[in-house]
Amino acid sequence: MIEQLNQTELFHALPADELKAIANFSTHLDLQDGEILIQENDRSHFDLYLLIEGFVEIVSNSSTIISNEVVISNNTGGVPTLDI
Repeated sequence: MIEQLNQTELFHALPADELKAIANFSTHLDLQDGEILIQENDRSHFDLYLLIEGFVEIVSNSSTIISNEVVISNNTGGVPTLDI
């Protein structure tokens, strides 16, 4: 987990002891295509999700923008995009 954290832009400048502290309260999850990680209005205790590998699609059905649905897509190699 420490190596994965160190490879992210957010954490790469942190010293090893701080990466270890973050890793101690982190959980690694492997999800399959189409599997839901979190749903809108979920009161989960998790505050931060890091996408280490793969592709994620985030959909909001409560948006008041245009069609009442906003899709945000991001992969590990790029910048988040907003499709409206």
